[in-house]
Amino acid sequence: MITTDPSEFLQQLHSESGFTQMVPVPEKSRVPVIREWPGMMSLSTLADYLDVSVSTVSTMVKNGQLPPPTFAPTPRLKRWSRQSVDEYFQRASEKEVNGPSIDDLMAKSTMTKRGGY
Repeated sequence: MITTDPSEFLQQLHSESGFTQMVPVPEKSRVPVIREWPGMMSLSTLADYLDVSVSTVSTMVKNGQLPPPTFAPTPRLKRWSRQSVDEYFQRASEKEVNGPSIDDLMAKSTMTKRGGY
């Protein structure tokens, strides 16, 4: 039987292949499509910018993994500069690059002798 309805097609495909459960199709992403991010971002906009939850951004700020707000005249009104967030991540990535190379790490792990060989 030929069908043009996608759900009927999936049901037919699964029944013919022996599968008994339908696989759910993920819904559209919760992240809005923004062509240009604003220069100053609220907590929720910053979370969307970083593609994490609002609580994750709050935790990252508390732990020093993100810079503090650039503008915070009141406890409820906090804004982060996109430029300062980008610069923070740029500096953090440069620190990681200056660490030991993968070749150095692998050389140390292969020099360790194992018993029985």
